[in-house]
Amino acid sequence: MKRIITLLLVLVLTISVVNIFALADAPDLTGWNDNDLKTLYSAVRAELARRGIPLTEKLTLREGKFIIGEDIIPGTYKITCIETAGETYGNVYSSLGDVYKGFDSDNDGLGALMGSLGNMMGQVFNTSVEIIGDYGNVLRSFELKKGESTSITLTEKTALKIADGTCELEAN
Repeated sequence: MKRIITLLLVLVLTISVVNIFALADAPDLTGWNDNDLKTLYSAVRAELARRGIPLTEKLTLREGKFIIGEDIIPGTYKITCIETAGETYGNVYSSLGDVYKGFDSDNDGLGALMGSLGNMMGQVFNTSVEIIGDYGNVLRSFELKKGESTSITLTEKTALKIADGTCELEAN
């Protein structure tokens, strides 16, 4: 009988310890007010930045300037061009060529020329990427075609500027 009672007590203690650890995984924040949650979020975000851990796996960046430490957490990233302005312009010229062919099917010269110009635009215009330091100094700059990628290290008090395209930023 003592063995059964001892076994039951061990089983109850084991189940209660497992439940305590299960509850410790997800803290109950329902009793917290908005200011407390914002303070916690800021502290967690600052610690993530200190460790170089990004908030998301991939971040899509359209044309613009992004402040490191505010918009993007500092760290080492793989940047990949997913669209260039040349492709956009190229599609416009190709579409104009198709429209012209539709109006004048006997004379295909200008329509073919517009289509060729559209193909060329996609090859000529690339996405420009700059890492900007204090006072607007360009610390590093490069161009990417669609599908090309490189590794970059972003530090606080710098900015990342994307022009003529869209890039995807992924943590290394």
